[in-house]
Amino acid sequence: MKTKTCTTLLGLLALCFIAVPADVMAFGFGVAGSIGAGDLEISTNSVWEGGTTTTQYDQDRRSIGLIYDTNVGKDALFNYRLGISYQKMKADSSASKYDLDGVAFENDFGFGIIRNETLRFWAGPEVKVEFLEGTESSMGYQYHESLLGVGIGPVVGVNFHLGNDLSLLVKGGYLFQSDVRLFSDWDERYGFLNIGVIFRLGGDKAGPVREN
Repeated sequence: MKTKTCTTLLGLLALCFIAVPADVMAFGFGVAGSIGAGDLEISTNSVWEGGTTTTQYDQDRRSIGLIYDTNVGKDALFNYRLGISYQKMKADSSASKYDLDGVAFENDFGFGIIRNETLRFWAGPEVKVEFLEGTESSMGYQYHESLLGVGIGPVVGVNFHLGNDLSLLVKGGYLFQSDVRLFSDWDERYGFLNIGVIFRLGGDKAGPVREN
């Protein structure tokens, strides 16, 4: 997916979120970016050679995008956070390298462990779905690649409240991801750190509010 397409998608989603009246429900809306690193293992089924070859890659990732959270500062147990971001992934081995980008949807299901007027510390699972495309470079040649990936893993986060309107977000996690590609299996393992800011709106705006 081209950068322009991703930017257009994120812009439209931003307009949709902004159009929601703040008094309809409590929520937070903001921006975040992340860095990550890990391993990629590709097992290729060769029709001509009659076997499977496995190649190990080192990968690193970058992302930037929008976030929506149902509970940033309220004194309630559960929060759902949706992140929609532009993703950039590079992977290298001794034989080839990949340069891919696209869009990802990150779904966090958080449970507040510490909840007070200063911060919210939460933990839970993340489910991620992404579509990436780009190029593979090998032996002086370039090939177009595209893949659909689904990942799951544990995440922890802290929302530091900077007054009644704004919070600083820090989230870290480790994902186990499988990607769909013709004639090969992709398995990824990577950790990441995500940092952002979010505006607290509606009933989430005036600080922690206890829910029965």
